Amino acid sequence: MASRVRCAAIEPNGLLHVLAVATGAEIAADRVAGAERCLQIHFTGDERRFYIAFSRPFDNPENFRANAQRDDPRNPLVNGVLCAFDRLSGRMLWNRRFEDGVFAIDQSRVAPLLAFSYRHVQTDEETHVAWPMLHCIDKRTGRDVYFDRFTATQQLLRVFVETDLSRRQVMLRFPEAAIRFQYPR
Repeated sequence: MASRVRCAAIEPNGLLHVLAVATGAEIAADRVAGAERCLQIHFTGDERRFYIAFSRPFDNPENFRANAQRDDPRNPLVNGVLCAFDRLSGRMLWNRRFEDGVFAIDQSRVAPLLAFSYRHVQTDEETHVAWPMLHCIDKRTGRDVYFDRFTATQQLLRVFVETDLSRRQVMLRFPEAAIRFQYPR
């Protein structure tokens, strides 16, 4: 049985190559729109897919400041694109924008969604409010499952994801809140 260990390399023009580690053979190559000349690359995965976030500087410096305390190796700041690749074939499954957010590398391996929590600044002429945001993305399709803000006083900076496979439920727990999702088979 061939090894399933993969690695990826991206060229400055956004062409990503997925390679078999055991042989060095190219498994797949895809152009990642929006990843050209990215400054940082972050990775997480599960048994079916791997997810790569490509980042440039933040569009809005206020969002960078609001999330700066989270800029650590496990929760990097990202402004760019997020892609999913099939772990076996190396083929890109989806590609989407991921703007001015925090890419939590520690994701549930069994939950059907990626969960991100961060602060997003909404400005008007007089105030700059950093709203706690919860952003959940379907691992299979790349579509938003949930994307909304909470009250400015709620602390959502750390999210704990519990999955009950028999009931097809995902529970997101925060210090002051909890959200339950029911998902189809």
